[in-house]
Amino acid sequence: MENLDEVNVESNERPTFLTVLCILTFVGAGIGFLAGIYSLVTIQSTIAQLEQAQSSMGDLGNTFGNEFENIMKSQIEATKKFGFISSLLNAIGSALCLLGAFWMWSLKKNGFYVYVIGQILPLIASFGLMGGMNLGMFAGIATAAMIIGALFPLAFIVMYALNLKHMK
Repeated sequence: MENLDEVNVESNERPTFLTVLCILTFVGAGIGFLAGIYSLVTIQSTIAQLEQAQSSMGDLGNTFGNEFENIMKSQIEATKKFGFISSLLNAIGSALCLLGAFWMWSLKKNGFYVYVIGQILPLIASFGLMGGMNLGMFAGIATAAMIIGALFPLAFIVMYALNLKHMK
């Protein structure tokens, strides 16, 4: 089996598993990049929609208490404070993932490190945004969603790491 690995490195053949990972990354990071750019362009209208939704909630605050209203205010403030930087880091992270996948497609080991940075940037943005929000009764759900959301990037990092032996 070690002989096969040596043959792949010497003959510059890309393993099928690495090919599949790169194609999945091209699709996912491409969509992520477009979504990040879209978010950058529409951040102000998103804030306006959140403010409109808050004002139209009316007596909902009386039903659920001030907790729900405070969460909504906190979300609006966090979006104003971190929305632009979060969208920018998501777009940059996706672009780095695309670049890293392209390099790994060409069997360049440096692509892995660029890819890892691209995966970490959006996670930092998410944690920063969540840290600026008062989630109240939804804090546990949001934390669980972020942990699950970090599992996919971590899984891809591990799968790419398993293919480092095929790269130069």
